[in-house]
Amino acid sequence: MYLISRYAGWGRGFWVSVDNGAVDVRTKNENVHIQVHHGRIVQQTTSARDESTTLKYGRERTIRKAQKILKQEFFEPGTLQAIKKGCLYKRQAGIAFCGTKGTVKCFSTSGGARGKEVFKYDNGVQAYTASIWRKKFLLKRPNGRLWAEVCGKVSLRSISIAERLDLKATDLGLTTIMRQNNWTVTIYDNDGLNVVTKGQVENHQKQGK
Repeated sequence: MYLISRYAGWGRGFWVSVDNGAVDVRTKNENVHIQVHHGRIVQQTTSARDESTTLKYGRERTIRKAQKILKQEFFEPGTLQAIKKGCLYKRQAGIAFCGTKGTVKCFSTSGGARGKEVFKYDNGVQAYTASIWRKKFLLKRPNGRLWAEVCGKVSLRSISIAERLDLKATDLGLTTIMRQNNWTVTIYDNDGLNVVTKGQVENHQKQGK
């Protein structure tokens, strides 16, 4: 690793090599703590106010706020940011959904593809489990009652389903998460029993009541 001075007046262009140890870089808005091993950066922590981001190269990235973990991403060993294969690769807390915050966990397949996503409210109720092999998607409210039932496969992306859905829309914005052109949906009232909306989508055309 090399440290180079770019804006230091008479000292501009000064550089020094670091083989092992730690380096602290402080600016007006943030502090950066870098750990070096055998000339390579193995870990970097950037802090600003009460939030910090720690990047362990080829292993994980963790974001904390007031010492609470908000987001974690796990990488395949030997890579910078490739999804870790066959296990939990992402954990993100503090996501607001249906007026209640919760945590999303993402799991990958053995090939490194996005395979499953689980969202759980902070009160312990599981809002949904979505996977690329399931043909049915169930959505529950914070009280555990059934909210929506969708027959069709969902699409998993880097942005969670909870963040992509539009809860103010009559169809909850389900078109943003579905993989196929044809699917059916039933949306229930607050009691989880009475049907509010029921219909289907065929070739991107909505039909129902």
